[in-house]
Amino acid sequence: MPLLIKDTDKVKKSQAIAIINDQGTQNISNKTTVFSNINSAKSVYWFDIPLKRLNSKGSLNILTYDSQHEKLYYLEVPHSYFTENISLFYVRQDKQAISLELDATIENQFQDIRTGSQRSHFRGFIKGVYDCSCLKSEISEEDDENEDDSDSEDILSSIYGEPVHLIGSHRFNDDDGNDKDLFILREIRRGYYLEMLVEYTKNDLSNTSTSHRVLPSFLPLLENKEKTWKKFTKKASDEDWLALDEIMLNTVLCSSSHVLFAGADLIGPDVADEAVDRFGCYYPDEDLLPVFIFENTDYQLRLFIPSDSGNEFASDCAVGDEIDSSHSCFSSLKKAQEFLDQRLSYYIQES
Repeated sequence: MPLLIKDTDKVKKSQAIAIINDQGTQNISNKTTVFSNINSAKSVYWFDIPLKRLNSKGSLNILTYDSQHEKLYYLEVPHSYFTENISLFYVRQDKQAISLELDATIENQFQDIRTGSQRSHFRGFIKGVYDCSCLKSEISEEDDENEDDSDSEDILSSIYGEPVHLIGSHRFNDDDGNDKDLFILREIRRGYYLEMLVEYTKNDLSNTSTSHRVLPSFLPLLENKEKTWKKFTKKASDEDWLALDEIMLNTVLCSSSHVLFAGADLIGPDVADEAVDRFGCYYPDEDLLPVFIFENTDYQLRLFIPSDSGNEFASDCAVGDEIDSSHSCFSSLKKAQEFLDQRLSYYIQES
């Protein structure tokens, strides 16, 4: 599956390096630099720094972007600070890397609060703070693109026959040189996820053909009873649906990702041992079943949403990270989805 377009308001590592090099007197490179956006679910910056990168006598450039204040921080940390104080840090044995969780709050800015660390401070290594309001022009351009998306949604809704929400798109060429557009959509009425293919005949863009089907990764959620999906999402707000859109898009963007409903036979109390072996947890209360699960086996990440969350949809969901041996709980799906995206992006970047 070709890579789709996924909108984000986060700064990319290449952008951060360009800002440093353009606004300052430094000339830092990708090879000697690590970068993190502020986490949307928790005010921290995450890094895993391979020990093998710290063997030389040089320095590590640490860049962090605080989207709340539009500030880019540049820290220059000598490799020797890590190697001579290795006992201060949490070292991930599975990756042979120092794992940092730097506090982004003003009170404890750049203190390492990673569980298992000795809370060392990095604030003294700040070499520069850069204004990133220059990125507002790019955001304005994205707003223009959003207007184009609205026009596209109208056209796609007309083709499909009822309102749809556009999530992602990709243009590519077939072996005959014909252009094709692949769209990932959500049908508004039922909340079903679809893919639509629009094919253009070479040298005659007016000659098109369209076809659509249920998104293959969404099919497992409809295998038992279609009413399960309707019942599960009946309390979902607009914000919840946008988070679900991102989750379903990840099943296309990220290899080894899928979604499923896990009932009593997979994650209930009678199969607790098997459930813990497979998912890292089980649900003793059958009223919470079936549980919606997003799973990425490459990076051992899972998102859990129990069926009954009281008066609100997904007010008690969790993200399990087997690599990090953590299980984080969230009061909203948006926060859980943003946390999941951050971990996925981090592991993909590090792989």
